[in-house]
Amino acid sequence: MTDILLYLAAFLAGFVDSVVGGGGLIQQPSLFIAYPDFPPAVIFGTNKFAMVWATAVASWMYLRKVSIDKKKLAVWFVFSGVFSFIGAGCVRLVNPELFKPVIFFVMLGIALFTFFKKDIKHDSTSSSPDLKKGILISSAIGFYDGFIGPGTGTLLVFLFSAYAGAELLVASCIAKVVNLSSNLFALSNFISMGTVIYSFALPLLVFNSLGAVVGSRLAISKGSAFIKTLLKVVIIMVLLRFGWDIFSTN
Repeated sequence: MTDILLYLAAFLAGFVDSVVGGGGLIQQPSLFIAYPDFPPAVIFGTNKFAMVWATAVASWMYLRKVSIDKKKLAVWFVFSGVFSFIGAGCVRLVNPELFKPVIFFVMLGIALFTFFKKDIKHDSTSSSPDLKKGILISSAIGFYDGFIGPGTGTLLVFLFSAYAGAELLVASCIAKVVNLSSNLFALSNFISMGTVIYSFALPLLVFNSLGAVVGSRLAISKGSAFIKTLLKVVIIMVLLRFGWDIFSTN
């Protein structure tokens, strides 16, 4: 029964992550509940292995259907990976927990903006967001992903739409590809440390990927209205996650 619930959570995580990011907020806690005796590093590594493949599947689904400037996307992919590497290195120098209150209030501001602004996308349905703004976003959020992590995909969707000028569906596509870069770097670290249990990760990978296929198809067919609704839900989840991390330790 535990495994069935875990696989359902993996499907839901893949579904949500493929649209607006935030799948780790569902799957990672589920793994901690299902396997409380596992070391945290093993949970993180196993979760990341499954989620990376789902992100790759979603990226492929989007790229087949969404018109986007591939050259710009490649540039953002590289910057995300480089700054994720730098962010991971900074973990050894500065405690990321110190920055969680700051991120909490940043996410609160994003939540207020998203809920009270009628339309966060620009009037144009641009498939070619601003290159320099995209570099800034992919660098900053890549660093954030390597350094802290939760809500990375959601931040990418929001910023590429609200700041770089992408329509929400395009922003979701960019977010998947850019996030794939930083995730691959993180996964390489976990694999090198031997913290991935493949017998648990492979079934999760299957259900994550199935969820990603369904989620990306729905996002492509339903468009911005569907994406914005789910974005609101996930922003609340991220706020609750950071709020719990901050106030439960005080």
